[in-house]
Order: sequence, then structure tokens, then C-alpha cells
Amino acid sequence: MNNDGRMDLFAANYGKNGLFLSNGKGFDDRSAAWGIDIDARYDTCAFADADNDGLVDLYVNGTFTGGVQYPDHLFMNTGKAYEDRTPENVKALAADHGASWADADGDGAMDLALTGSQADGMHAILRNVLPSAAQRSIGIRVLDGRGRPTRAGAEVRVYAEGSHRLIGSGLVDSGSGYNMQNDLPVHIGIGMAVRVDVEVTWPGLGKRAVTRVTGVQAGERRAVLTR
Repeated sequence: MNNDGRMDLFAANYGKNGLFLSNGKGFDDRSAAWGIDIDARYDTCAFADADNDGLVDLYVNGTFTGGVQYPDHLFMNTGKAYEDRTPENVKALAADHGASWADADGDGAMDLALTGSQADGMHAILRNVLPSAAQRSIGIRVLDGRGRPTRAGAEVRVYAEGSHRLIGSGLVDSGSGYNMQNDLPVHIGIGMAVRVDVEVTWPGLGKRAVTRVTGVQAGERRAVLTR
């Protein structure tokens, strides 16, 4: 969440949400400091860089329970806190029951799929209408040596070309959300960078292995093979 290269932890909750930032040895509770400790009823937390600035944004879905509809929220990451910037058309929707990000139209910007469980039903795909920033991203699909997407848990970090300046990072995640699975490329917003280097850290047999790919172009979708 804070772009320091360490993977952090977020928990959607029936109660206050929890944000725990990794310090390298454990996790610090930063829920209140980041403005994310809203007390409501949430099923799903779905992460994506919605504006391709290199910072991971957050969508949490309110649910329908006890006769109450709890609203969804889109939180944009400033690097130091999350700001609620939920669009009006999302606020107008009935409470849903699941959320997932995916680049549905292949334009380089992450779109949002919502599902509902109420009697009138709800399944919507909300297209992300980023302007020129849509192509300021890359997509990395991590595969094993036989070309299969079996590397759940692999960490993807993107650096400015020829350097170790971290631009963004993500995780090969096969099952976050609510009753869902996916096999999607890791989407990383790269801001104004034209070319970047990609580092994949993946769990091997008894050790962590690293594969590095250099010179990936903005807008490129790349498969990275690991042994």
C-alpha cells in the first residue's frame, strides 16, 4: 500500500476495516492513520491501481444484511492515506455482494465487476474511463517452466529502467474477494515511465527465486516464465 516493496495486509470486516503495513519483521496497525477504519459491513476488498499512478487503490463492497444496505466505497491511495472518492454512479447502486477488478476491454485501465444477491439481482461491469493515462500500465502474467499459471503468491515489482527505483508492485492473487477466483495478469500502473524493468519473486522448492525482465514497454502485456 505504501510502495516500499513489502506486501501489506488489509481485512474487510463486519465491523471496522483493518490495514496492517509490513515493517519487515511484522505488521503495524495503520487503519486509523490511513482513514480506512470504517465501521460497517463489508464482504469484499479488491485492490487495483485504478488511475495507473503506481499506487494501489482499494474497493470495498458494502453488503445487504439485517435489512440495511451498506454502501460501497472506492478509496484512492495518496501514498500516505486512502481518500474516499466513490463516484456518484457507484453510490447510486444497491448494495452488492462481490467485486473484482479486471481490464475487461484491454485498454490498460482496470474495470470493475460487481455482483449482487438481492431479489432484483445485480451484475455490472463498470468501465474505467481514464483518459490518456489508460496506457500507463503493464500487465504481467507469471507462468511456470511449462507455461502454466501455477505461481499464486508470486510477487511482482516494477522498477524504473536500469535502476532499483521502485515504481509499483503487486501479487499473483488467485482468490481474493468474496467467493471468487481469477487467473488475471498482475496489473501495475507505471505513471509517466516509458520502459521499466520487472522483477518476479516466486516460491520455489524450499527457497524464494527471482526472475528479472528488462525493457518492458508501457502498455505491454508480458508473460514471465519461471523455472
